[in-house]
Amino acid sequence: FIIFIEDMKSNAAIHPNDTEEINEIPTVNISSLIKNKADVEWIKDLASDYDLCIVFPAKDGNFVDKGSSYMTKLRQHGFEIFSYQAHNDSTSIFVLIRAPLEKLRAFADINNFSMPLDSNMVKTLLEAGNPDKKIAPVFLEHQPQITNLQPFDNLYGEYSRLVDENLFFREDGRLDPFCRPSRLKLSVMILNSFPPGGGEPLKIKRYIKNGSLLACFPLHSPFAMLKFKNQWMKYPFQKLPLAEVKGYFGEKIGIYYAFMDHYNRYLLPAALIGLGFQIAIFMLDDYSAPFVPFFSIILALWAVIMLEYWKRKEKLTSFEWGMSSYESEEKDRSEFRGEKVKSVIDGSNIRYFSTKKRAKYLRESFLIIAMMILLVAGVTGGIYVGRFVLRTYVGEGNAQLAASVMNALQIQFFNYVYNLIASALNDRENHRSDTEYEDNMVHKIFIFQFVNSYASFYYVAFAARYAGDCTPDLCLRSLAINLATLYISQVFVGNTLELLLPFLSYQYKYFTHIKKATGNISRPEIEYMLEPYDLLESSIGDYSEVVIRFGFKALFATALPLTSFFALISNYIEVRCDGWKMMNVHQRPFPQGCQDIGAWYSVLSVLVSVAVITNAGLIVFALDIFPPQYSLAFKYWVFILFQWVIFFIQGVIMEFIPDVPEEIDIQLKRNAFIVEKLIEQVADDDDTDVVATESDDLLLQTYPLVGGYFEKKL
Repeated sequence: FIIFIEDMKSNAAIHPNDTEEINEIPTVNISSLIKNKADVEWIKDLASDYDLCIVFPAKDGNFVDKGSSYMTKLRQHGFEIFSYQAHNDSTSIFVLIRAPLEKLRAFADINNFSMPLDSNMVKTLLEAGNPDKKIAPVFLEHQPQITNLQPFDNLYGEYSRLVDENLFFREDGRLDPFCRPSRLKLSVMILNSFPPGGGEPLKIKRYIKNGSLLACFPLHSPFAMLKFKNQWMKYPFQKLPLAEVKGYFGEKIGIYYAFMDHYNRYLLPAALIGLGFQIAIFMLDDYSAPFVPFFSIILALWAVIMLEYWKRKEKLTSFEWGMSSYESEEKDRSEFRGEKVKSVIDGSNIRYFSTKKRAKYLRESFLIIAMMILLVAGVTGGIYVGRFVLRTYVGEGNAQLAASVMNALQIQFFNYVYNLIASALNDRENHRSDTEYEDNMVHKIFIFQFVNSYASFYYVAFAARYAGDCTPDLCLRSLAINLATLYISQVFVGNTLELLLPFLSYQYKYFTHIKKATGNISRPEIEYMLEPYDLLESSIGDYSEVVIRFGFKALFATALPLTSFFALISNYIEVRCDGWKMMNVHQRPFPQGCQDIGAWYSVLSVLVSVAVITNAGLIVFALDIFPPQYSLAFKYWVFILFQWVIFFIQGVIMEFIPDVPEEIDIQLKRNAFIVEKLIEQVADDDDTDVVATESDDLLLQTYPLVGGYFEKKL
């Protein structure tokens, strides 16, 4: 193929200060560059030296539309660039970019980019002190009776060119502290910033949507994936490699798998207990067996314990990954639209979007969502009217099966359509940060999916018998059949489609564009054939599947205790399928920071509370466990009492499980102190109390810290 080269400087990169407009790129025949097989391999895997690949549309080997101006912006940003025409294809140009080390340093400094600190260097510098800055030596010793964390574990600080760069952690073999995920994050921040020469930032997502760009993606690191790929594919028989997943794909994806791992660990005992209850129900052939309510109680308490301990696990994970203050430091989305104004707080240049206009958009979004919910309710009612008609012709069993299948298909279809609508509404509301955008998207999706996913099940559980659709026992059996049908369809059909569609798409592109090509194909071209990975869309989709299944398991546990077992198997399959897709058929996603699972925790908490009420209703009004002489008023009192006893016990559990482990609180304060002394270089207070010791040459200043002390040797 033909390689297009900018400046031919080092055969790889343009000069970062060259801002000349690019109209045509000189071409060099590959034969003049390749002398032996080693050179062929170098060209083939040139991607190893670059961070991002941007694919431009072209015509006859030249940029079209605004391609030249976009290239100029890349040069203005100081990126090093290597570009070439696609193999046997004059309609696309591949541009590999990387930010020079000095650019990364400058941008990390300006944007207070958080980076891990080297524990050995921190200890050395802290104990040495800094007399010029009036900072005394500090000695921190491990005190296991107070905290299990070592004094210098998991320390992070904002990068600064004013301090020794050796203070920041370096991976083995690196001469600088900027690992690949950090380089990618900073490169994206540079792309989203205003170019030094003026003009608008490169709005990559918008340009891809309107066709000005064909793709933009980070390049995979095959050797890095080998370190954890096999272990991931052996889950749950081997531990999920969370640190490696986070290090390769970023904290946002890492926290999702951390939640899945935590959820599955707690789900295992619930699944085994549910399996035991279900076997007993099958043996007795009695869905109203008197022991069934006990499983509802067990699951209600299990759910709140699982979530409370997840909050602790989440805080620990966020701390270990340096994400404890991520949301407070989050930058604006590149897609955020606003008027350029001076900040009324500090006078800096900011983009402002009217809160009144956003409130108007939110009201309109609510009306559209309400209309969609009414539509779903109508369709759900229509399915059960159809079931009532069908049973006259095909029998009760076949009619029930048809209704279950139609209900499962209806849920999948409306979820897909509504997600498109919700995304458009959320874009229109113009949220400032990625976290705000995603949280609002989650709320929209959950409100709709709650009705779409659960409406038919509530109908069968509480209304069908009064409509003459089934007897009490038959209604419970119908509810159990619906749940089993849904889980089986999601586990097998859903995961099969999730794997098969992107795999077939890649295979089609591979055989039509790559397999038939002659000569060597560069790795960026091969990765371009992979399916794009939209981090926001995929994250919401993955969480939605898990949360909806959690809802089925929690809300209707009384009808089918086996749902916990189904959920566990489904989660195991989900983790492995998602991992396989990300490593084999998807382009590498942009790594993104993340402090927690966001609004999904609130959604899970709401489901736990609603589940208590729902299962109380199932026990009292759906199960046939009360003798006929008990009045309806008595049942209502049992219904209310059951709820509040469970709510009270849940409240006690929540009170006795602290949200933040004490040792995390201690370590965060240690971290703040160390950053203050080593990076910000804040002088010691003059009025610090000095305590004499028996040694003539030793004085200790003591700083209380949650039961422990910082000791300063003067």
